[in-house]
Amino acid sequence: MQKLTNSISPHQYEISLPVYTAPENHKISAIAEIFGGVYAVVYNNDTRRNSQILWNWQPVYDGGDETIGYPLVWGNYIMAAGECGNLIYCINHNVNDLRRHIPLKWATACVKFAGYPCVLDLISGQQINVRECFGGHTIATLPGDNIAMRAVEYNGALWAAVTSSDESEYYGLSCTDGRLIREKHCRNVCVFYSKLLYSAGNRVFHYDGHTSHCLGELPCETITDMQVIIHDIQPATIRIAGGNPSSFWDVDLDGNVTQITTFKSLNAPVGGSCFRELASKNYIVRCIKGTQSIVYKTV
Repeated sequence: MQKLTNSISPHQYEISLPVYTAPENHKISAIAEIFGGVYAVVYNNDTRRNSQILWNWQPVYDGGDETIGYPLVWGNYIMAAGECGNLIYCINHNVNDLRRHIPLKWATACVKFAGYPCVLDLISGQQINVRECFGGHTIATLPGDNIAMRAVEYNGALWAAVTSSDESEYYGLSCTDGRLIREKHCRNVCVFYSKLLYSAGNRVFHYDGHTSHCLGELPCETITDMQVIIHDIQPATIRIAGGNPSSFWDVDLDGNVTQITTFKSLNAPVGGSCFRELASKNYIVRCIKGTQSIVYKTV
């Protein structure tokens, strides 16, 4: 992965009219395209309770969870973590039969690790438990005293983006081998062409196993989402969403940055908010005034 180019190319997409507008003071905490449909989670930004899972924009689950994270597909199962709630799952990919399983505390990320489907759960203190999803047993730990937003298996270890608060001491890029690269506002981690990348603030980093290398900055306050996108024809890219202003880009292996769009009005500071702008292969989620999500399709 090369350093990000200083110049940003014009967008190659058209943005549709909104395909979904969350109720006032409701935000989307996850969006993913799986099995020909769209999975999304909407939650009440005021109460932080009663998250709903939507399938193709229709509610299929309504529980007491604070927020619910991205889905993990494991064989016939789909699993997702409900913060201060439960692990949620369905069998045979039947999203109309979502069930509650093991109780969770501060959890939002599910990930494949060491041959198991796992959830990262901060119970208390300075340690995040990596729990296998079927029995809830802890199979590994990593440093962290805040919620792990994203995680990925890389070279036999599990790496997590642990976000920060004013009181945090253990945050940043965290690993099950005990390594911790402290970076404020670390929200994302992914593997892109065998390189371990993560975001902190508005910067993208490559960690080579010994040193973090800043690949560049993007013109926003905070990078809020970073997804590897497998395109139908062109090579894979990283799709990046940023908050304040609501902005979306594609970055290729050579570091070329293509702007999808930037919304120049109704923006608000990101601060410590964990869930803001998001992106998937065909959808982008902006957040107006920091309190309400709107989904657009990229064409």
